[in-house]
Amino acid sequence: MIQFSVNNIIENIRQAKKELVITKLFQEDTDKLDLYIEHMRKPLFIMVMGEFSTGKSTFINALVGKQIAVVGALPTTAVITKLCYGDAEKVTVFNRDGSCREYEPDEWERLTAESNDEANTFHEEIDYVERALPIPVLKDMTVIDSPGLNALKEAHTEATKRFVEQADTVLWMISSEKAATDTEYQGIEKLTPRLKPIVIVNKMDLLDEEEGDDPESFLQNICVKLKDKVQAVIGISAEYAFQGKIEGNEALLAESNFSAFDDIVRDVILPNRDAYKVNSLIDELNEWLYDILLKLKAAEEKNKPNEEKDYKKYVENRSVLSRVEDALALIAQPLKDYCQESTNNASALALLGILHEFGLVLVQHESQAMYAYEKAAVKNNSFAQYVLAKKYVEKKIYDKAEFWLNKAIEAEYPLVGYLLHEIEQKKNEIIEKKKIVEKKQDVIKQKSLKKSNETDKSETTTKKYNMSAVVGIFLVLIIGIFIILTSGNNKTKNDSQSPTVQSISATSDANSDRKNKLEANSQGSKDDSESTVVPIGVHWLSDANGVFLWNPEPGNNESITWSGGYVTDGKYKFADGRGTVTWYSGGKIIQVDEGSFSHGRHHGKFIHKFPSGKVIYSNWDHGRELR
Repeated sequence: MIQFSVNNIIENIRQAKKELVITKLFQEDTDKLDLYIEHMRKPLFIMVMGEFSTGKSTFINALVGKQIAVVGALPTTAVITKLCYGDAEKVTVFNRDGSCREYEPDEWERLTAESNDEANTFHEEIDYVERALPIPVLKDMTVIDSPGLNALKEAHTEATKRFVEQADTVLWMISSEKAATDTEYQGIEKLTPRLKPIVIVNKMDLLDEEEGDDPESFLQNICVKLKDKVQAVIGISAEYAFQGKIEGNEALLAESNFSAFDDIVRDVILPNRDAYKVNSLIDELNEWLYDILLKLKAAEEKNKPNEEKDYKKYVENRSVLSRVEDALALIAQPLKDYCQESTNNASALALLGILHEFGLVLVQHESQAMYAYEKAAVKNNSFAQYVLAKKYVEKKIYDKAEFWLNKAIEAEYPLVGYLLHEIEQKKNEIIEKKKIVEKKQDVIKQKSLKKSNETDKSETTTKKYNMSAVVGIFLVLIIGIFIILTSGNNKTKNDSQSPTVQSISATSDANSDRKNKLEANSQGSKDDSESTVVPIGVHWLSDANGVFLWNPEPGNNESITWSGGYVTDGKYKFADGRGTVTWYSGGKIIQVDEGSFSHGRHHGKFIHKFPSGKVIYSNWDHGRELR
C-alpha cells in the first residue's frame, strides 16, 4: 500500500513557494503553485465525455435528481457547463476574454442551449457556464458536462482540452444504439493514462431481451473491445433513473441499474480521492518542474565563468540557485516514494525520469532517466514522448526523435511545433550530406576504374615487350653461334692477313681492359659492402634523368619524374624497360626480380640488397648489365 499525505504535499508546496519568492527568480513559474494547491483542496473534478446524443445531459440530471442540463440541445449551441456545490443557487458565465458575469438561475437554458442568431453570437464568446447548487452529492465532486466530441465547435475545443487536463477522472458515456464505435475508441485512447475512464453504457432500456438481446453479453463484448483502456464498464438507463427519482418510483429506479454507478462512486471514486488528486498534481508538476529545472541549469551554466572572473559574484549567485534547488527538492521529496512504488503509473514514471535527469532528490543518472521516460512514453504519456523526442534530437538520433514526436503529435501535445521543424531541418541536412558523400564515392569509383584500365593496358604492353625480348634473345643466341662457327673457319684461312687480325686483336684487348676495369670496380664495391651497411630499398642514380612509376603502397600508382638522386621505400621501373624491383616501407624487401633489364635508356648503378643479406652492385649501360 502506497503511503502519502495530501496535506503534507500541500504544505511542502506552500513552503517551497515562500522560498522561491525570496529568491526573486522564476516568478511567473512560482505563481502557478497557488493553482496546484487550490486544485488539491477542491472536490474531485469529474469530466463527463462522449459523443453527441449519448444521453450525457440526462445522466447528469439523474445524478443530481433535478432538471439541470438541457436535454436535446443542438450541437451547434451546446456550451461547456460546470456543476459545483454552493450554499445558494448561482449561475456565472465565464467569457473567453477573461471577464465573468452572474445571471439568474432561470436564465440557465438561454445561456447554455438557446438557438437563434443572437444566442449563437453570444455563445461564441462564452468559455464555460458555472452553476452552483446546494446538492449534497456535489460536495464531493464537481461535474463538467462537455459538448459531444463529434459536435465541438472550434471555440469550445480549447476549453474542453483545458478541462480534461484539470480533470481527476473521466466518465465516458456511450449509447447502446451504437456502442464503442471506432471514433469513441480513438477518443478514449487519446486520454492521458491517469484519466483511464469509467465507461457508462446508456440507454440499456432499448435492448429487447425478447428479441434475443442479452445485456450481460452485450456489456462483456464492450469490455473485450476496450480491454485495459478503461477502469470499468457499467450499463444503465439514465432516462429511467431520472424519471424514477423525480416520480419517486423505486421500481423504475431499480430497473435503471443506476445503483451500479452509485456503487462505483462509493467503492472506487471517493475512496481513491487523494490518489486521483496526487496523480493530477504529478501530471501538472511534470511540465512545470521540467521547465524550471532547465532554467536553473541554464542559470548555473551562465554563472560558471564568474568562478574565474568574479568569485564573489559567483558565490552569491550559487547561493541563490542552491536555494531554488532546495525549494524544488521540498516539492519533489514527498512525491518521490509514491512515484517509485507506482510502477504502472505513467505520470509517476515521467516524474522519476525528471528527478534522475537533473539529480533532484535522486542520484543523477542519464540511463535511468531515459528508461523511466521511455516506460512512461510506451504507456502513452505525451509529456514523456515529447521529452524523448527532444533528447534524441540533442543526441542527433533523428529516427528515434521522429518516432516519439509523431506519438506526441497524435496525442495533440501542445509543445511539438518547434521540435518538428528542427527535426525536418536536420533530416534535410542529413540528406544533403548523404548526397555529397555519394558524389565523392562516385568520383573515387571512377578514378579507381580509370587506374584499373590503365594498369591492364600497361600489363598488356609489358607482355608484348617481354615476348619481343624472348625473340630478341633467341636471335642473339643464333647469331652468336653462327659467329663462333664462322670465326673458327676464318682463323685457319686468314692467318696471313695480319693487318685485319691486328685490328681485331686490338679491339679485343680494348674490350678486355674495359671489362677488367668494370669487374675491378664491381669487386671493390663488394669489398666495401662487407664493412658498410647498404640501406635496404635505396636506389642511387649516377646521372639518370627520366620518369619512374613509384608505388609507396600496393595499388596506388603515382607517376613521379626524378632527376638524379634516389628513391626510398617504394616501387620503381623504367618507363620502357623490362623487370621490376620492389621495396616496401620499413625496408623489408618483398619481391626482387633478378632478370636482365633491356631497352632501358639510362645508365648508372643499381644497388640491391636481398632478404638473404646478399648485396649485388649492378652497372648498367644502355640496357645491358655488365658485371
